[in-house]
Amino acid sequence: MTVLTDDGAAGGPAAPSTRKRATLAQRRGRAGLWFVMPWVIGFFLWYAIPMGASLYFSFTDFDLVSAEPVQFIGLDNWQKLVVDPEVRNSALVTLKFGAFALPFAIIVPMGLAYLLVSKNLRWRQGFRTLFFMPSIIPFVAAVLIFGGVMNGQIGWVNKILGLVGIDGPEWFLDRTWI
Repeated sequence: MTVLTDDGAAGGPAAPSTRKRATLAQRRGRAGLWFVMPWVIGFFLWYAIPMGASLYFSFTDFDLVSAEPVQFIGLDNWQKLVVDPEVRNSALVTLKFGAFALPFAIIVPMGLAYLLVSKNLRWRQGFRTLFFMPSIIPFVAAVLIFGGVMNGQIGWVNKILGLVGIDGPEWFLDRTWI
């Protein structure tokens, strides 16, 4: 059987149907949409809708404490912002903060990351230990406190059980409780 190709010439056996590939691509696309859907819903609920509402209310005389109906006032609120010296001062402070804080927030973490992976650092292992110690110390402290609380002789749990007449077990030595 000869099959006509796209240009009208006779070809060999029929090529595999692109319909199945399109269906597979469509299924993968739908699966991808399902995975992205929580982010999209969150984006609209927490960013897009509140931003749109804020933009809408910026053109009205909306007041949270007033029971009067909202009326459209156009660019009056925006004109007040432009001439208000407090707004200019706030914008200037924000720009100054961004100019100093943003480079600091980028350079310091990048420098620390470089030190953690640098092969030229003399006390690299010690630096890594000091760097990660704040994240390890609370865990070690929690383990020691838990061990003290559950101690068979002097632990708080066994002391409280003893007050109500129950002889507390050896929590870490008895196979039943381990």
